[in-house]
Amino acid sequence: MSNILKIAAYITMYHAGKPYPVTPMKLQKLLYYIKAWGLVSGDLYIPDKFKKWDYGPVNKAVYYHYKDYHNLPIPPSKDTKPEFSELEHQFINFILDCYSPLNAISLSTMTHSEAPWINTPQDATISEEKMKAYYSGLAFAKNFPIDLYNKPFHPVLTLLDYSFTMDMKSGKTEDIMVYTSFADYKHQFENSYTNIPEIKTAFSH
Repeated sequence: MSNILKIAAYITMYHAGKPYPVTPMKLQKLLYYIKAWGLVSGDLYIPDKFKKWDYGPVNKAVYYHYKDYHNLPIPPSKDTKPEFSELEHQFINFILDCYSPLNAISLSTMTHSEAPWINTPQDATISEEKMKAYYSGLAFAKNFPIDLYNKPFHPVLTLLDYSFTMDMKSGKTEDIMVYTSFADYKHQFENSYTNIPEIKTAFSH
């Protein structure tokens, strides 16, 4: 088990030097997706709960710890770097590599379009059963167990991805958005992010 504030502190350290910042709202969504995919993969269990709030899933302990930053970037934690097992460290970095380039609004919008948030009453706890059942059915679940180099990689699909392929038959979006490996995806994304200003703008703010 991992304390959610320990993971939150690590996320702030992960973003040190990154071209895309982490704000309190973005931090909440990253933690939510780490919990969700940890339930699916079995690589990490976070016992802490998330409530359905207006801007997406929120953990109250994290909210009160970082609320003074409002919508400003959170600086890297000055605490000792948290210790994780090798599997936990690989898993957390994998989820952050996939989700962190997206901004807080994009991540919040994504959670609003997903069944666990939609089917939970306002201010109620989003159940782990709903999370595991829903996310297990997404193409991203095929990335587990994690293999960075030797298996096809299914990236996070945003609403923007679906809008570009809305005229395709069901399932086709997932079929075309596949890379030969996560390493290949990361190389292509970093190259595009560096060289195309429009991508920088879309993912950073």
